[in-house]
Amino acid sequence: MTGTNSHTPGPWIPQRADSHFWHVDAPPPSKRGSAVRVATTIRGKADTLLIAAAPDMLSELKLAADRLEMALEELSNVSEWIRPDVPTVKDGVRALLGAAHDHDWVGAARAAIAKAEGGAS
Repeated sequence: MTGTNSHTPGPWIPQRADSHFWHVDAPPPSKRGSAVRVATTIRGKADTLLIAAAPDMLSELKLAADRLEMALEELSNVSEWIRPDVPTVKDGVRALLGAAHDHDWVGAARAAIAKAEGGAS
């Protein structure tokens, strides 16, 4: 993880504790240890499942941001050598690059990652 903050490693497992509470537990850090309680909520199953999915979502978001950044860089390079007599392809590439720039998809993903890791939001 980047920075000094790191989360409890997953997988996180949602469990109903009783009629009011839900727990999210992580596996024990060692074979002799006990499960690590990550969260307790009274909000119900939906919130518990979302909390339990957080480590996987963070990991996949990091991978997606990296791949999107590389793909956009490649598209920038490709748009330079697309034949001018194929305007629909060139226009499509330009439109995609424009949308990525306007919406800053990579920047939004990186901001969400930083927030999850305790950085600036």
